[in-house]
Amino acid sequence: MNTKKEEIKVFDIQMVVSIILAIVFFYSFLVNYNNKLPLIGKIPFWDKNKTFDISMVLRWLILITAIVSVYTAVKNYQIIEKNAPYDKEALNAEAMEIIGTILLVIAAFIGLEVISHRGRFEDLFEDIA
Repeated sequence: MNTKKEEIKVFDIQMVVSIILAIVFFYSFLVNYNNKLPLIGKIPFWDKNKTFDISMVLRWLILITAIVSVYTAVKNYQIIEKNAPYDKEALNAEAMEIIGTILLVIAAFIGLEVISHRGRFEDLFEDIA
């Protein structure tokens, strides 16, 4: 595949990731608002289990988009390497982006683990109380 087509493919993937993240942020807002409703004396529109399920789906989407971001960062590095192999500054910047996206994957995985355990612990504490 030629470089121009590769760059377009990477941009298309990044746009899809941006749309997915916008949806994730919107639903995260709704989950937070839903959690606030009982505190202000109103009835939430989702029960606790539904909120947990939505949060889990959102965390999985974040993890998947983070992994896709690593892929696009690696593809960008390869494109720069192919087009401007002597541009060390651009290569270093893209290498730092790869490291950043790998750290994002780790953070997303930790967030997924935390929320999955939090749901189990909340059920345990409800049984005790």
